[in-house]
Amino acid sequence: MTADSLSVENHGSIILFRPLTDAMNVWLRAHTDPTASWFGGALAVEPRYAEDLLRAIREDSDPIQIPEGCDIDELRKDYDD
Repeated sequence: MTADSLSVENHGSIILFRPLTDAMNVWLRAHTDPTASWFGGALAVEPRYAEDLLRAIREDSDPIQIPEGCDIDELRKDYDD
């Protein structure tokens, strides 16, 4: 999977992980709780869990590049404040 397979959108109190390929969609659904919240085709994640999810995607996938501009510290900032 490549950066073209995932979009990460920071909306302050929620981070949206939007799969851009069928493979990423399958991966997200297989590795998250079946009762996870999906919003407009994107997995809605609390900022405190975003880092762990990004790490899991990196470690479990083929070499994946997290989208440029996706800064884990920035994702956590709104939660930690």
